[in-house]
Amino acid sequence: MNKNIEEFLSQNPPKFKLRKYEDEIMTLLYEGCTQNQVLQYLKEYYDLDVTRRTLSNHLSYLKKTARAAPKNKSENSPASKKSENSREKKKMSEEELMRRIKGGYKQE
Repeated sequence: MNKNIEEFLSQNPPKFKLRKYEDEIMTLLYEGCTQNQVLQYLKEYYDLDVTRRTLSNHLSYLKKTARAAPKNKSENSPASKKSENSREKKKMSEEELMRRIKGGYKQE
């Protein structure tokens, strides 16, 4: 990492570090929880006061980085075809998740 960035971050740490909780956040969303429920979970179990906007921005960031992930180049092997089929099944659930993130939630 750039030395200037390291110095800046040491003097100005980010207010919230949701990256530590990404797995739990994604699990809750996959299970059908609303963003408000995720916020409640973070408050109850980690004493984090995160705004809905912060969570939404973080989910948008995750969505962008998921699209930019490099793809496997050895797609002709039988193992990769099996992996491709499981990716298609997983992709459908990821698409459903993204639909929910974009606004399929009910306000509580």
